[in-house]
Amino acid sequence: PAWRVARAPSRGPLPGNPAPGNTVRAAPSSDTTRASDPPLAGIRVLDLCIVLAGPTCGRTLAELGADVIKIDSPRRRANRLHREVNRGKRTILLDLATTEGLALFWRLLADTDVVIENFRAGVVERLGIDYERVRERRPDIVYASINAYGHAGPWAGRPGWEQVAQAATGMQERFGGDGPPALQPYPICDYGTGLAAAFGVVAAILHRARSGEGQHVRASLTQTATTLQATLLGEQGEAVPRGPDALGTGPLHRLYRASDGWLFVGARSDQLGGLCDAVGIGDFEVGTDGTAQLSAALEARFVTTSCDEWVRRLVEAGLGAHRVRSIEELAADPLARDRGLMLAREHPDVGVVECVAPGPRLMRTPVTAGRPAPPPGADARAILDEVGMASEYERLLKVGVIAEPTSG
Repeated sequence: PAWRVARAPSRGPLPGNPAPGNTVRAAPSSDTTRASDPPLAGIRVLDLCIVLAGPTCGRTLAELGADVIKIDSPRRRANRLHREVNRGKRTILLDLATTEGLALFWRLLADTDVVIENFRAGVVERLGIDYERVRERRPDIVYASINAYGHAGPWAGRPGWEQVAQAATGMQERFGGDGPPALQPYPICDYGTGLAAAFGVVAAILHRARSGEGQHVRASLTQTATTLQATLLGEQGEAVPRGPDALGTGPLHRLYRASDGWLFVGARSDQLGGLCDAVGIGDFEVGTDGTAQLSAALEARFVTTSCDEWVRRLVEAGLGAHRVRSIEELAADPLARDRGLMLAREHPDVGVVECVAPGPRLMRTPVTAGRPAPPPGADARAILDEVGMASEYERLLKVGVIAEPTSG
């Protein structure tokens, strides 16, 4: 395809007569990539990120076929989520605060398409690898920055993470309901921001293939939190579910207790008659009998029969319904494995590890989880060899510019 960009050592000048010495990727050739290759085959990424949102961006790009090199500091403790967020990547422990470490970064950059970072404000500037200085050497670079509050305004420099983003955007207040604020116990902002940043990077790569221009991509946890709550903001015309005890948005879209557990029921307003028939209660007219009476009638009926029986009846009637189950039940469900939701893979340092499979399904260019995450630093020799520095491994190890692999 015309948009596909291939990683190649020889380069041509940017359109528009750029400054001497500044180069971009060579035009793709028909023998560099194949139509069946992953979407980002030939794209190289330097992933400098820590914790969760940034590494999720890099992992997503790796699942789409990019060659992602994960750069971690030898002086930073290993990410406890390493096996989950760094699969499909290669890894090196490199001290960018040293002169030789920075020089190695620039050598890697010469054959790189994308840089991702999620440091606190001022860190990349202090290291000398901020967007403007990277762009001086690679005008076509796609450079992604991820933080908590966004990259402009009075809060841009504040440190932040998942819980801070939830606090700043109303999530914790709403989740707490009438009691004290409560933490949503899953990192929705982190994961969402990683995916949003990956989407921005892919769009920037597509733009660069058309124009030859790189750009700075930005994503933030608070922007993601706001996006995810879009239906709750402004004039929506419906009561917003609040608190950990919220069962749903109304009698047609909520949780009900059955005789052996809970199920969720979903029906449109024009399906009220079908719901009443399937459950076996008299006809209700919303506005006449009211939502409280309808909810009470449904509660009284659902508790008399098992979840599976109700789900069968409701689905046959064209309504939405599913038994509520635990995440452990999901992981053990053979259907989850058959559909590719869950993977069990052998990791080199810990044995078999259960993990979640990539989300997108592409018919012609399948998305894959890539190899299990190796111990941090495991690919240092191979990465050095690619930039002609294989003979420097022992010396760089001795002076602390790189480090031996650590347990993942």
